[in-house]
Amino acid sequence: MISIYKNLEQNARVSSGFVPYSPKRFSDIASVIKSRMWSPIVWHDGNRAANNFHFAKYIALDFDSEISLNDAHQMFHELRHIIGTTKSHGIEKNGVTSDRFRVILMLDQVIFDGKYFAYLCKRLARHYGSDLAACDAGRLFFACKEIISIVEGASIIVGDYAEDYAIELEKYRHKDKEIAAYKDLKKIPYQLECTIYSNVPKPGSRNNFIFALVSDLQKLGVSYEKCLELFKSSAAFETYKADQDFVRSSLTTIKSRYREL
Repeated sequence: MISIYKNLEQNARVSSGFVPYSPKRFSDIASVIKSRMWSPIVWHDGNRAANNFHFAKYIALDFDSEISLNDAHQMFHELRHIIGTTKSHGIEKNGVTSDRFRVILMLDQVIFDGKYFAYLCKRLARHYGSDLAACDAGRLFFACKEIISIVEGASIIVGDYAEDYAIELEKYRHKDKEIAAYKDLKKIPYQLECTIYSNVPKPGSRNNFIFALVSDLQKLGVSYEKCLELFKSSAAFETYKADQDFVRSSLTTIKSRYREL
């Protein structure tokens, strides 16, 4: 089961009106995601928010010039998957013309924990090189331009990642005292300051750079408003501020990250 939007509108600001869609066959998903906004996530009452996560049986990976379609066919050929191109596929964007697409993967069991879903999505995104910013539990996607591939292969084994997830949670518990100290001092750690004011990501890695930066700031207790202020004073913003697509995408990432947590 996935979620689709109730009508044909394509608007990233929509937060309600999503309805569950249960395909009879895996391949049936391909037809609906060509005409509707969709998500691999089902939310309570169709209200899109990370804290309203109900369950997910699928995961979607977003590729924005990281790899080619040919590479994707090779990477996913043994897995049950659907590949659909985005509206910017093959079109010049930020000075780059490349393959842009999404890959839907089927899980071997339903996930009912939104944080575990986001963790698993990020693990797969890092492994395959897709956009980390598209891994939150409140994510929607616009309709695909064209369906490129439908393969009835193996499902992702959810249990294979459970132990690593438990270890990751334990690591964060050990960091609590350190994070509390930063909050008391109201000072951004020096290493993170260097990232903000000195580091400039290359095109193709900008989305993941912003996602990681925002995640670090949020964990320190930096407010949404302060995060926006730091982003607008960052070296990345100064370098790419004329690129409206980058600015818009970054602001969306910041907003969705804070909405997720």
